[in-house]
Amino acid sequence: MSAFLLNWVLTASALTAAVLLLRAAFGRRIGARLRYALWAVVLARLLVPGQFFTAPVEAPRVLPELSVVQALPRGPQTPAEKIDPAQGDAAGQAVQALPAPAGEEAAAPAARRPLNPRALLGGIWLAGSAAMAAAFLLSNLSFARRLRRLRVPLAAECPLPVYTLAGLPSPCLFGVLRPVVYVTPETAANPGMLRHVLAHEATHFRQGDHIWSLLRCAALAVHWWNPLVWLAAVLSRRDAELACDEGTLKRLGDGERRAYGSTLLALVTAKPRPGDLLRCATTMTGDKRSLRERVRRIARAPKRWLWAAVLSAALALLVCACSFAKSETLETPEDGPLTAEELERFNTEVFNGDGFNMMNQFLFLAVEAPKDYQQIDLFQLFYNGTGAPMEVTEEERQAVAEADYGGEDPMVDLVKCPASEMDAVLQKYLGLTLDETDRWCLDRFTYLEEYDAYYDFHGDTNYPGEVTFTSGKWKDGKVLLYYEGSGFPGFSSGNGEMNMVSSGPACVTLEPQKDGGCRFLSNWGWNDDPPVIPTAYPAWEPEWVIPLDGVEPYRAPELQVERRGGTAETLYTTRFEPYEDRDDGFYIEICRSGDGDLYAAVAVSATERDCFLTVPGKDSAGWTAEGSVEPFTNLFGQSGLRISYYGQLTEHSFGQINDYYTFSGDGTPSLLLRALGNVTEADLDGDGVREVAASDGWNVSRLFFLRDGTLFEADLDALIHDAWPEAGYLESGFWDPDGRYLSMSVEVPLPGYDITVTGYRTLFFDGESLRIYKDESGYTDHIANSLKTPPAEVLRQAALFVDTQFQTLAAEGYGVDGSGRYDEENFGPGNAVWDDWRLTDLTGPSYEEFGDLRIEIWNLSYETHTTTPDRIVLAGGSYLGEDGWCMIGYPGCDYLCFHLDENGKRTFLFSQMENDCFPGSELFREDLARALENEGLLSPDEG
Repeated sequence: MSAFLLNWVLTASALTAAVLLLRAAFGRRIGARLRYALWAVVLARLLVPGQFFTAPVEAPRVLPELSVVQALPRGPQTPAEKIDPAQGDAAGQAVQALPAPAGEEAAAPAARRPLNPRALLGGIWLAGSAAMAAAFLLSNLSFARRLRRLRVPLAAECPLPVYTLAGLPSPCLFGVLRPVVYVTPETAANPGMLRHVLAHEATHFRQGDHIWSLLRCAALAVHWWNPLVWLAAVLSRRDAELACDEGTLKRLGDGERRAYGSTLLALVTAKPRPGDLLRCATTMTGDKRSLRERVRRIARAPKRWLWAAVLSAALALLVCACSFAKSETLETPEDGPLTAEELERFNTEVFNGDGFNMMNQFLFLAVEAPKDYQQIDLFQLFYNGTGAPMEVTEEERQAVAEADYGGEDPMVDLVKCPASEMDAVLQKYLGLTLDETDRWCLDRFTYLEEYDAYYDFHGDTNYPGEVTFTSGKWKDGKVLLYYEGSGFPGFSSGNGEMNMVSSGPACVTLEPQKDGGCRFLSNWGWNDDPPVIPTAYPAWEPEWVIPLDGVEPYRAPELQVERRGGTAETLYTTRFEPYEDRDDGFYIEICRSGDGDLYAAVAVSATERDCFLTVPGKDSAGWTAEGSVEPFTNLFGQSGLRISYYGQLTEHSFGQINDYYTFSGDGTPSLLLRALGNVTEADLDGDGVREVAASDGWNVSRLFFLRDGTLFEADLDALIHDAWPEAGYLESGFWDPDGRYLSMSVEVPLPGYDITVTGYRTLFFDGESLRIYKDESGYTDHIANSLKTPPAEVLRQAALFVDTQFQTLAAEGYGVDGSGRYDEENFGPGNAVWDDWRLTDLTGPSYEEFGDLRIEIWNLSYETHTTTPDRIVLAGGSYLGEDGWCMIGYPGCDYLCFHLDENGKRTFLFSQMENDCFPGSELFREDLARALENEGLLSPDEG
């Protein structure tokens, strides 16, 4: 059950309860027709689920729908146990199965997935509603057939047709499109009684009670499980009779009160039955309590209070307005850790991304409380601009040069910050205007009044760059994100100097906004342990579980420390203080010797160094300190430096080597571990302790983890091949720090064919074992269920692109003829059969700008399905996957390009394939410019 439906149920129930209370409090002091009318607002809410406007007062709050991530139980499992993988189509849609060879058994059915409780409740609700609707329909059809079969026409003065029917419990009005009055033979034989009955039923008709009866039945069908709705149905039916009595007497006159009451007493003899609520008929049955009230009101009109009527109507309308209204209060999850999906969103969508992100820029400054943002250093905040495209004219450059640079243009970038854009940034991210701040350090800019903008010449940047949030939590509706900055956040001195607030982790606090954005509340050092975020494993069973019980403890290579003297080119220097409570330490330097070798050392004196790492010059010629020397804290209980350099990984490969060094109080270095390839430091198993995972993106993948105080190293390639002997060549990607998994491709045999195909898997670490998953997320209408929701027009264009590629493949059918020979004579059209396609991924957007021309770029991946996998010829980056799914082309190299106008309207331009570059690279920009020129959208001088 979604939050939308839950909100509907609660607001409808609240409105029903409110009308019940009003009825109980003022029922005898207001007219019967007004009392009956109060139920109209309840009926409207029961049948209309939406919310359409802002509430005059706060509406009932409902927790938002949160994604349910089902984590598998942790702990050791049987060694290298294969857990019944699904043999059928992994796409979750109808695809022709591969023909099974003779003698082979049919494929096993797909693995059963765990039930989603929300989906289960929704299914029960729908099933019950369908059953109730069927019961209403059958009851009314049966009643209608009986009436038509036994009725006898009666001539009477009535605006509706009148019939008599023997055995009828009481007179009634029945029928929606053609309402008819039915009376008993006894009533027809008594002219006075007949006149009263016909007046009563005619009043029912004028009130529209035959329509209200149908709508009441519909509300009961939808809300069959809600006892408040059943109570409301009973009482509204009772109030309908009271309102009808009141309206009838108004037409008959007060002189008919006694006679009308006698008619009512004579006719209302049958007790109401539960089945009466299932019929769209206005019968005159009633229980003793309702009959007593009807007679009392008929005998003597009750005294009505105008103020009670006005108050009842006003309160009913107010509660109704609240139930149909959208709450202005932003609904946030309960206090607790962020989910892996939420953390990934903050890491990839809210912060970071391609190019400059103003959210990241706010992290540069340390702010302890929301009020302190009024004193923020605006020069440091807007040092790189406002995030909007900067258009600076030559006249502006000259005016700034004359104002503050003696008329000389420094020939570096000129940053321009229009006051209106600064104001917009501050309002969006802080809820402040420029005038509401102290304008601190704004005078360090050059202000040009004629442009109402602030300027500064400089060629450097203080941009924090990409930031990785390692954990986060919800607290009192706010988001707390934890990270380790490199040189930030810091206090501003006001003259350009920055002082770090903390050498440990920092925490930024955000307040989510209704428009999907966030406002900053603080950005401060954090001394407490950040919250632990459980790992979100896939919802289905792993294909393989490989215990790590047999993994040996890790032994780091021994260090050879050599004291060197003389001079050397110092490339990097940092002071290391091993004790937080003592102000002593030493310097660690990265130097290049005269012969070109690179070495890391502890500075002993001005001329002597204890060298603990040497990298040959041929491997370190292009080495730079930026990004290659990083401090680490509290990693396996240690702190120190990570030094990254290029070297030989295996006998046949070279790549990045990462050494983690720790230092004793006197500066003696120790090697904690050496990781080969790209490294990821993340809490992979969700226990609050980070692991180190390394992969070269090819065939070297290692995992370092702590168990009972001992450091272990797992060779993932070797462990997988030992447990899965059928697996052939294994290629690993890079670890995803947000999803906490490693993507892999593995060569596997295709059952029934003498060929191997490419299988794709994801690997997780649960603290005790490796879990290997095959994708079972499934597809809906050709689209991967795991796909993040892109704009509808982008998804539509992506589907059209893939369908076009599929239609071309299917029409041509190029492949070999199945003879087993792969040469030109056996290759041609009409040999391969393609029967389906699916969109596997759609990521973006990225942007490129050419003057006023703004291009939005989306990257897509897709597969097509064949029933003849042995006839497919692969070339380039093509692959043949399991279950007949293939990619004929270059995976992940297709791009959709859209034009964005000044209002953000998106227009599709064209698609292009790029297999050796990507958005943001110069080559991609050049190819895109040529394509735009060919479309007549860009002139050669603009590209």
